[in-house]
Amino acid sequence: MTLDHERLIDMVRADLGALVVGRICASDARLPVITLDANLEAAIVQGLHDPASGQPLIEPDLACTIGDHVAALLAERGGAQPLAMIVQPRARRPLASLLRLRAPGCLVLSINELPAAQPIEVVAVIGGSLPAPQPQSSHESLAA
Repeated sequence: MTLDHERLIDMVRADLGALVVGRICASDARLPVITLDANLEAAIVQGLHDPASGQPLIEPDLACTIGDHVAALLAERGGAQPLAMIVQPRARRPLASLLRLRAPGCLVLSINELPAAQPIEVVAVIGGSLPAPQPQSSHESLAA
């Protein structure tokens, strides 16, 4: 299908997603995840790119902020259960490189690598906040 090394890695990782996630979480347990605010993730993916590899580059101050935030989240949890950051495929590689140094206890996965049946629990949104749950009206609950 392709001879591009990076693309091959992404395809294999997507196929092995259940195995990768299974190392840190049972298939029926809720995987604790961190996500990026959509605007922040778009800024990373659409921002500067390495001319040699074409991979997105994360601005140093932003990289420091993201790394510190994830490290703080890991420290809060006390290492009880590893966290996973779920991102767009184009953002996985640079964020994995960043967190490998600043927060090695966080697994970075592309959304393509997350098994479809894996239950998740979003514990934090970096660059945004989790919206408060809205009460459903009786019409909305019937439609759901």
